[in-house]
Amino acid sequence: LFGLLHELSHVTIASALLPSAFHATPSIHDVISFVVRAILGRHCLIQTGDGDEAATAARVLAIRHFGWIFSLALAIGLHLCWRRCYAAAQKQTSSWLPAVIGPSVVVAAYVTALEAVTTDLLGFV
Repeated sequence: LFGLLHELSHVTIASALLPSAFHATPSIHDVISFVVRAILGRHCLIQTGDGDEAATAARVLAIRHFGWIFSLALAIGLHLCWRRCYAAAQKQTSSWLPAVIGPSVVVAAYVTALEAVTTDLLGFV
């Protein structure tokens, strides 16, 4: 789930920075290929299109960095939410979030963030 969200963050920012690459409506085959690639391969393919080389390189760099920033922010946000829910559970106040956000969910988000930092920020593949 977190890997898919990470790859969707890349696509979201790419659609804003490279609108020419997203001019056509994707087919169902394209959507299925994206989901399978994101879940199993932990990557997505974005066509940069034609245009100014320097501007395209800067946009690609921004797209790359947006992924790890998103994943790390999501992991930290879930961690803070889990801590607040855990504290509320200790005080016996009712909350539905401990059933949804457990420690394993937070760890999974951090694992995805760590993988994102090593690949998107540090460039290890």
